[in-house]
Amino acid sequence: MRIEPDTIARLADLMQRHGIATLDYDLGGTALSLRMAPGAAPSGAATTATSSQASSSAAQAPAAGATRTITSPHVGFFRFTHPATAPTPSLPRVIKAGEIVGYVEALGLVHAITAGADGTLARARVAEGEPVGYGTVLFDIAD
Repeated sequence: MRIEPDTIARLADLMQRHGIATLDYDLGGTALSLRMAPGAAPSGAATTATSSQASSSAAQAPAAGATRTITSPHVGFFRFTHPATAPTPSLPRVIKAGEIVGYVEALGLVHAITAGADGTLARARVAEGEPVGYGTVLFDIAD
């Protein structure tokens, strides 16, 4: 049995809306484990799934005095570069809004993560190949 990415998204949304911190599902050899990130805000489903599914990008608006971040809106594995390209860019580096800063890969699909604003990509919060979930912070952006 295959769990579709939109099903995982709906489950994560329901978990977030109803304050459920953990969901474990195992049936017929298919297993899925979702965990809400500690302190996840009600407006963003910040989960990590141990299934393999994913997609694109989102920039999170900074709170007063907070560092701006780039987050993952889907579940998958983080990649600094597209599998068809070469070297990993070094950090820190100046970026423009809309620029591709990384990728999330799942089930053979590679989805671009783009910057939501101009700034300096200060540091990566996840390592190459690390599993990421909905709302996982990928990068810090400095002005």
